[in-house]
Amino acid sequence: MGPQYYREAFAVAERFRRPDTNVVHNFQTNGVLINEEWCEFFKLHGITPGVSLDGPASYHDSRRRYRSGKGSHADALRGMRLLRQHAVPFHVIAVVTSASLDAADELFDFFQAEGVVNLAFNVEEIEAANATSSLIAPDASQRFRRFLAQFIKRNHVAGFPLALREFLGAAGAIRHGCPDRHELEPLRILTIDVTGKAYTFSPEFAGTSHEHYGDLSIGSLLTDDLVTLLQSPQLARQFADIRAGVDRCAGTCLYYEWCGGGSPANKLFENGTFDSSETMFCRLARQGVLEETLASIERQLDDRTPSRVA
Repeated sequence: MGPQYYREAFAVAERFRRPDTNVVHNFQTNGVLINEEWCEFFKLHGITPGVSLDGPASYHDSRRRYRSGKGSHADALRGMRLLRQHAVPFHVIAVVTSASLDAADELFDFFQAEGVVNLAFNVEEIEAANATSSLIAPDASQRFRRFLAQFIKRNHVAGFPLALREFLGAAGAIRHGCPDRHELEPLRILTIDVTGKAYTFSPEFAGTSHEHYGDLSIGSLLTDDLVTLLQSPQLARQFADIRAGVDRCAGTCLYYEWCGGGSPANKLFENGTFDSSETMFCRLARQGVLEETLASIERQLDDRTPSRVA
Protein backbone atom coordinates (compact mmCIF):
# COMPACT_ATOMS: atom_id res chain seq x y z
CA MET A 1 0.00 0.00 0.00
CA GLY A 2 1.41 3.39 -0.99
CA PRO A 3 1.11 6.77 0.74
CA GLN A 4 -2.26 7.53 -0.90
CA TYR A 5 -3.87 4.55 0.85
CA TYR A 6 -2.67 5.84 4.21
CA ARG A 7 -3.77 9.39 3.45
CA GLU A 8 -7.29 8.04 3.02
CA ALA A 9 -6.99 5.80 6.10
CA PHE A 10 -5.74 8.72 8.22
CA ALA A 11 -8.67 10.83 7.00
CA VAL A 12 -11.13 8.13 8.11
CA ALA A 13 -9.45 7.90 11.52
CA GLU A 14 -9.62 11.68 11.89
CA ARG A 15 -13.27 11.82 10.86
CA PHE A 16 -14.27 9.38 13.61
CA ARG A 17 -11.80 10.57 16.24
CA ARG A 18 -13.41 11.91 19.40
CA PRO A 19 -12.28 15.41 20.44
CA ASP A 20 -10.74 14.04 23.65
CA THR A 21 -8.80 11.27 21.87
CA ASN A 22 -5.29 11.53 20.48
CA VAL A 23 -4.46 9.21 17.57
CA VAL A 24 -0.79 8.44 16.90
CA HIS A 25 0.30 6.61 13.73
CA ASN A 26 3.45 4.49 13.61
CA PHE A 27 5.16 2.54 10.84
CA GLN A 28 7.70 -0.28 11.00
CA THR A 29 9.26 -0.94 7.59
CA ASN A 30 11.95 -3.04 5.96
CA GLY A 31 12.90 0.20 4.20
CA VAL A 32 13.15 -1.16 0.66
CA LEU A 33 10.25 0.87 -0.80
CA ILE A 34 10.99 4.21 0.88
CA ASN A 35 11.08 6.99 -1.72
CA GLU A 36 10.69 10.77 -1.92
CA GLU A 37 6.89 10.55 -1.62
CA TRP A 38 7.09 8.44 1.52
CA CYS A 39 9.55 10.87 3.10
CA GLU A 40 7.22 13.79 2.40
CA PHE A 41 4.30 11.81 3.83
CA PHE A 42 6.20 10.98 7.04
CA LYS A 43 7.24 14.61 7.54
CA LEU A 44 3.75 15.97 6.88
CA HIS A 45 2.19 13.70 9.50
CA GLY A 46 5.01 13.88 12.04
CA ILE A 47 5.67 10.13 11.82
CA THR A 48 8.89 8.60 13.11
CA PRO A 49 9.19 5.31 11.20
CA GLY A 50 11.12 2.32 12.40
CA VAL A 51 13.50 0.65 9.94
CA SER A 52 14.39 -3.02 10.23
CA LEU A 53 18.11 -3.24 9.54
CA ASP A 54 20.34 -5.89 11.09
CA GLY A 55 23.68 -4.16 10.62
CA PRO A 56 26.22 -4.69 7.80
CA ALA A 57 25.18 -6.65 4.73
CA SER A 58 26.77 -9.92 5.86
CA TYR A 59 24.41 -10.12 8.84
CA HIS A 60 21.33 -8.52 7.28
CA ASP A 61 21.36 -10.44 4.00
CA SER A 62 21.83 -13.81 5.70
CA ARG A 63 18.23 -13.55 6.94
CA ARG A 64 16.44 -10.83 4.96
CA ARG A 65 16.22 -11.91 1.34
CA TYR A 66 13.79 -11.39 -1.49
CA ARG A 67 12.01 -14.42 -2.90
CA SER A 68 14.66 -14.48 -5.62
CA GLY A 69 17.29 -15.10 -2.95
CA LYS A 70 18.87 -11.67 -3.35
CA GLY A 71 19.66 -9.84 -0.12
CA SER A 72 17.69 -6.69 0.71
CA HIS A 73 20.45 -4.79 2.54
CA ALA A 74 21.35 -2.38 -0.26
CA ASP A 75 17.72 -1.33 -0.76
CA ALA A 76 17.04 -1.04 2.98
CA LEU A 77 20.15 1.09 3.45
CA ARG A 78 19.18 3.31 0.52
CA GLY A 79 15.74 3.84 2.10
CA MET A 80 17.20 4.69 5.49
CA ARG A 81 19.68 7.14 3.98
CA LEU A 82 16.81 8.80 2.13
CA LEU A 83 15.06 9.38 5.47
CA ARG A 84 18.22 11.06 6.74
CA GLN A 85 18.51 13.23 3.64
CA HIS A 86 14.94 14.44 4.16
CA ALA A 87 15.49 15.02 7.90
CA VAL A 88 12.84 12.44 8.81
CA PRO A 89 13.48 11.15 12.35
CA PHE A 90 13.58 7.36 12.53
CA HIS A 91 14.70 4.51 14.73
CA VAL A 92 16.27 1.19 13.79
CA ILE A 93 15.41 -2.29 15.03
CA ALA A 94 18.17 -4.85 14.52
CA VAL A 95 17.60 -8.57 15.05
CA VAL A 96 20.46 -10.22 16.92
CA THR A 97 21.37 -13.75 15.85
CA SER A 98 24.13 -16.11 16.94
CA ALA A 99 26.39 -14.75 14.20
CA SER A 100 26.07 -11.14 15.30
CA LEU A 101 26.79 -11.90 18.97
CA ASP A 102 30.51 -11.82 18.16
CA ALA A 103 30.27 -8.55 16.22
CA ALA A 104 29.39 -5.86 18.78
CA ASP A 105 32.19 -3.57 17.58
CA GLU A 106 31.32 -4.07 13.92
CA LEU A 107 27.64 -3.32 14.53
CA PHE A 108 28.40 -0.28 16.66
CA ASP A 109 30.75 1.16 14.01
CA PHE A 110 28.18 0.51 11.28
CA PHE A 111 25.23 2.16 13.01
CA GLN A 112 27.29 5.14 14.18
CA ALA A 113 28.70 5.67 10.69
CA GLU A 114 25.17 5.59 9.24
CA GLY A 115 23.97 8.32 11.59
CA VAL A 116 21.58 6.12 13.55
CA VAL A 117 20.71 7.79 16.86
CA ASN A 118 17.89 5.53 18.12
CA LEU A 119 18.52 1.80 18.11
CA ALA A 120 16.82 -1.32 19.45
CA PHE A 121 17.95 -4.94 19.49
CA ASN A 122 15.43 -7.75 19.04
CA VAL A 123 16.73 -11.22 19.82
CA GLU A 124 15.89 -13.84 17.21
CA GLU A 125 12.69 -15.20 18.71
CA ILE A 126 10.74 -18.42 18.30
CA GLU A 127 7.37 -17.03 17.26
CA ALA A 128 4.63 -17.94 14.80
CA ALA A 129 6.24 -19.14 11.54
CA ASN A 130 9.75 -18.76 12.99
CA ALA A 131 9.92 -22.20 14.61
CA THR A 132 13.55 -22.12 15.70
CA SER A 133 16.31 -19.69 16.66
CA SER A 134 20.06 -19.64 16.30
CA LEU A 135 20.15 -18.46 19.92
CA ILE A 136 19.04 -21.86 21.26
CA ALA A 137 22.41 -22.81 22.71
CA PRO A 138 23.81 -23.41 26.21
CA ASP A 139 26.17 -20.43 25.94
CA ALA A 140 23.68 -18.00 24.35
CA SER A 141 22.98 -16.05 27.54
CA GLN A 142 26.68 -15.54 28.29
CA ARG A 143 27.46 -14.54 24.70
CA PHE A 144 24.50 -12.16 24.56
CA ARG A 145 25.61 -10.45 27.76
CA ARG A 146 29.15 -10.03 26.39
CA PHE A 147 27.72 -8.59 23.19
CA LEU A 148 25.53 -6.12 25.08
CA ALA A 149 28.33 -5.17 27.49
CA GLN A 150 30.71 -4.37 24.65
CA PHE A 151 28.10 -2.39 22.74
CA ILE A 152 27.18 -0.34 25.83
CA LYS A 153 30.88 0.21 26.58
CA ARG A 154 31.53 1.50 23.06
CA ASN A 155 28.51 3.76 23.32
CA HIS A 156 29.70 5.08 26.68
CA VAL A 157 33.23 5.79 25.43
CA ALA A 158 31.84 7.59 22.36
CA GLY A 159 29.65 9.85 24.52
CA PHE A 160 26.37 7.96 24.00
CA PRO A 161 25.64 8.85 20.36
CA LEU A 162 23.10 6.01 20.26
CA ALA A 163 19.96 5.93 22.40
CA LEU A 164 19.77 2.17 22.98
CA ARG A 165 16.26 0.98 23.82
CA GLU A 166 17.45 -1.98 25.88
CA PHE A 167 19.72 0.10 28.11
CA LEU A 168 17.21 2.90 28.62
CA GLY A 169 14.29 0.54 29.25
CA ALA A 170 16.20 -1.60 31.72
CA ALA A 171 17.62 1.46 33.51
CA GLY A 172 14.08 2.78 33.90
CA ALA A 173 12.89 -0.56 35.28
CA ILE A 174 15.80 -0.67 37.75
CA ARG A 175 14.95 2.82 39.00
CA HIS A 176 11.16 2.63 39.00
CA GLY A 177 10.18 -1.05 39.00
CA CYS A 178 8.16 -3.00 36.46
CA PRO A 179 7.25 -1.07 33.30
CA ASP A 180 3.77 -1.00 31.84
CA ARG A 181 2.98 -4.59 30.78
CA HIS A 182 0.44 -3.93 28.05
CA GLU A 183 0.86 -7.46 26.69
CA LEU A 184 -0.88 -8.87 29.75
CA GLU A 185 -4.20 -7.00 29.58
CA PRO A 186 -7.04 -7.68 27.10
CA LEU A 187 -7.42 -5.17 24.25
CA ARG A 188 -4.40 -3.09 25.28
CA ILE A 189 -3.09 -4.52 22.01
CA LEU A 190 -5.74 -5.08 19.34
CA THR A 191 -4.64 -6.55 16.02
CA ILE A 192 -6.92 -6.95 13.01
CA ASP A 193 -5.95 -9.19 10.09
CA VAL A 194 -7.03 -8.80 6.47
CA THR A 195 -10.13 -10.95 7.04
CA GLY A 196 -11.38 -8.85 9.95
CA LYS A 197 -10.36 -11.32 12.66
CA ALA A 198 -9.33 -9.71 15.94
CA TYR A 199 -6.45 -10.75 18.20
CA THR A 200 -5.15 -9.37 21.46
CA PHE A 201 -2.11 -9.70 23.75
CA SER A 202 0.33 -9.96 20.81
CA PRO A 203 0.41 -8.97 17.11
CA GLU A 204 2.21 -12.27 16.39
CA PHE A 205 -1.07 -14.14 16.98
CA ALA A 206 -2.57 -12.71 13.78
CA GLY A 207 -3.08 -15.39 11.16
CA THR A 208 -1.77 -18.20 13.37
CA SER A 209 -3.33 -21.07 15.25
CA HIS A 210 -1.95 -23.33 17.96
CA GLU A 211 -2.47 -26.99 18.75
CA HIS A 212 -3.43 -26.20 22.34
CA TYR A 213 -5.57 -23.08 21.80
CA GLY A 214 -6.69 -23.47 18.19
CA ASP A 215 -7.51 -20.26 16.35
CA LEU A 216 -6.01 -17.47 18.42
CA SER A 217 -8.54 -14.87 17.28
CA ILE A 218 -11.13 -13.62 19.77
CA GLY A 219 -13.77 -12.73 17.16
CA SER A 220 -14.20 -10.58 14.09
CA LEU A 221 -14.78 -6.86 13.73
CA LEU A 222 -17.02 -7.66 10.75
CA THR A 223 -19.55 -9.31 13.09
CA ASP A 224 -18.64 -8.44 16.69
CA ASP A 225 -18.49 -5.21 18.66
CA LEU A 226 -15.87 -4.62 21.38
CA VAL A 227 -18.22 -5.80 24.15
CA THR A 228 -18.73 -9.09 22.33
CA LEU A 229 -14.98 -9.47 21.87
CA LEU A 230 -14.43 -8.97 25.59
CA GLN A 231 -16.98 -11.71 26.32
CA SER A 232 -15.33 -14.16 23.94
CA PRO A 233 -14.77 -17.66 25.42
CA GLN A 234 -11.45 -17.77 23.56
CA LEU A 235 -10.34 -14.55 25.25
CA ALA A 236 -11.43 -15.87 28.66
CA ARG A 237 -9.39 -19.05 28.16
CA GLN A 238 -6.31 -17.20 26.98
CA PHE A 239 -6.49 -14.64 29.77
CA ALA A 240 -6.95 -17.26 32.50
CA ASP A 241 -3.83 -19.12 31.38
CA ILE A 242 -1.86 -15.88 30.94
CA ARG A 243 -2.68 -14.88 34.51
CA ALA A 244 -1.69 -18.35 35.74
CA GLY A 245 1.62 -17.97 33.89
CA VAL A 246 2.20 -14.57 35.46
CA ASP A 247 1.58 -16.14 38.89
CA ARG A 248 4.21 -18.77 38.09
CA CYS A 249 6.69 -16.02 37.28
CA ALA A 250 5.83 -14.13 40.44
CA GLY A 251 6.44 -17.23 42.56
CA THR A 252 9.63 -18.47 40.92
CA CYS A 253 11.54 -15.68 39.14
CA LEU A 254 13.98 -13.28 40.79
CA TYR A 255 13.39 -10.80 37.97
CA TYR A 256 9.61 -10.58 38.31
CA GLU A 257 9.66 -7.17 39.99
CA TRP A 258 11.40 -5.66 36.94
CA CYS A 259 9.58 -7.71 34.30
CA GLY A 260 6.01 -8.23 35.46
CA GLY A 261 5.37 -11.69 34.12
CA GLY A 262 6.89 -12.17 30.70
CA SER A 263 5.52 -12.12 27.16
CA PRO A 264 2.52 -14.40 26.47
CA ALA A 265 3.58 -14.86 22.84
CA ASN A 266 7.03 -16.13 23.79
CA LYS A 267 5.58 -18.46 26.41
CA LEU A 268 3.10 -19.89 23.93
CA PHE A 269 5.49 -20.45 21.03
CA GLU A 270 8.41 -21.65 23.16
CA ASN A 271 6.66 -23.60 25.93
CA GLY A 272 3.41 -24.54 24.21
CA THR A 273 1.16 -22.79 26.74
CA PHE A 274 0.50 -19.40 28.29
CA ASP A 275 0.51 -21.09 31.70
CA SER A 276 4.30 -21.27 31.92
CA SER A 277 7.21 -19.14 33.04
CA GLU A 278 10.79 -18.78 31.80
CA THR A 279 11.60 -18.67 28.09
CA MET A 280 14.73 -18.20 26.00
CA PHE A 281 13.41 -14.73 25.18
CA CYS A 282 13.22 -13.68 28.83
CA ARG A 283 16.63 -15.18 29.64
CA LEU A 284 18.16 -12.95 26.98
CA ALA A 285 15.96 -9.89 26.46
CA ARG A 286 14.83 -9.51 30.05
CA GLN A 287 17.27 -11.14 32.47
CA GLY A 288 20.40 -10.62 30.40
CA VAL A 289 19.55 -7.01 29.56
CA LEU A 290 18.73 -6.17 33.19
CA GLU A 291 21.92 -7.78 34.52
CA GLU A 292 24.19 -6.15 31.95
CA THR A 293 22.55 -2.74 32.30
CA LEU A 294 23.01 -2.85 36.06
CA ALA A 295 26.63 -3.94 35.64
CA SER A 296 27.21 -1.11 33.17
CA ILE A 297 25.71 1.47 35.54
CA GLU A 298 27.91 0.18 38.34
CA ARG A 299 31.02 0.39 36.13
CA GLN A 300 30.16 3.96 35.18
CA LEU A 301 29.72 4.90 38.85
CA ASP A 302 33.07 3.29 39.70
CA ASP A 303 34.74 5.32 36.95
CA ARG A 304 33.38 8.53 38.48
CA THR A 305 34.46 7.69 42.06
CA PRO A 306 37.85 9.24 42.98
CA SER A 307 40.37 6.66 44.10
CA ARG A 308 41.27 6.84 47.77
CA VAL A 309 44.83 6.81 49.03
CA ALA A 310 45.29 4.94 52.31
